[in-house]
Amino acid sequence: MNYTRFLFAGFLALAACGGIDETKKISELTADEKKSLCEEGVEATGTAPKDCGGGVTFTPNTQAECEASGSGSSCTVKQVRDCNDSLGGDVCKVLATPECQGLVKCSG
Repeated sequence: MNYTRFLFAGFLALAACGGIDETKKISELTADEKKSLCEEGVEATGTAPKDCGGGVTFTPNTQAECEASGSGSSCTVKQVRDCNDSLGGDVCKVLATPECQGLVKCSG
């Protein structure tokens, strides 16, 4: 099973205290804010496919894919950052941590 583009960035961001209001919804971000948040996500997950075992490969989004996604998302910047913090650098955990699972509900 190949999990590409899981949610909308695999995930968008790593909690690095930037100037983005963490209560803002992803769908409300300006282009510059989204670019910054996506840069955090690429730093957190990389963009190379990772073999997660059991026949599962996870391919995080590229910067461009990230910036093009999430327009209908009601997830907040904090939720996205919390998810990426929970990964501890291991993108394969995106399907297992409660912080990331919570994003499935709001990423519509």
